[in-house]
Amino acid sequence: MKKTVFVLLIISLVFACQKESENFTPNAESDFNLPLEVNVPTPIYPTLGGISQQSAELNRRLSWASFIAGQVLLEGNTALHSEFLNALGTSQTLDFSTLLAENSTTPLFRANFISLLEIYVDEVTVSCHGCNPGSGQTPPIPPIGGSPTEDLVALFLDYVLNQNCLEFYFPKNLNVGTLNYISCSHPMVNKNYEWGLQHQTVNTITSSEHIVVNDNLMLNTTGNVIVARPVRVVGSINCSYSYCEVSNFTLFLDGPY
Repeated sequence: MKKTVFVLLIISLVFACQKESENFTPNAESDFNLPLEVNVPTPIYPTLGGISQQSAELNRRLSWASFIAGQVLLEGNTALHSEFLNALGTSQTLDFSTLLAENSTTPLFRANFISLLEIYVDEVTVSCHGCNPGSGQTPPIPPIGGSPTEDLVALFLDYVLNQNCLEFYFPKNLNVGTLNYISCSHPMVNKNYEWGLQHQTVNTITSSEHIVVNDNLMLNTTGNVIVARPVRVVGSINCSYSYCEVSNFTLFLDGPY
């Protein structure tokens, strides 16, 4: 008898649950009304210390820009150096458009920059896809995808001139006659150092090697330091850099040195 009662109890519970499910109607605040699409955080780029994908991409392309600018100045002649210094004046910054736009006031610098960019992009896409900077022949990671070389160069220039607000920052007084340049990007995170490249010409042989760029280096180096960094523009869609945790890009290597 007890077994029969127990079985009947189980059956009644199952029936009650079924009725409750049939009569359930989710309301506006129910978990069942979650949208099919949700806001997903920006992906993390693991090899760059956990910074966002957008910051990582900008960091790499800024590394390209500073790397090539260093090579242009290292290999440049007196005329190129003269027009560059005239554009810089007494400032410590030069925006990318001044140097690289079609109406640039530094045509020699622009021509040499684009020429080197074409060479490096072509070398990278053919034999060094995805490589990191390590020597004069292995510049930073390719700036942008696509082919052929002309398209890559145009896309890169569009990225740095039209899709962003960028500048070169020179923390120390420039001595363009020296054969020692150090280039790096802003780290795009709140830290006081960044991996850069030291460009040198010794006995007519040009090479570059990794170097940590920080305050200690700035106080002790006799080389020219070139930092490529963003410029935040309030109200600008392209230049708000809201995806980046850094509140003030000018604090990196702000000296004085």
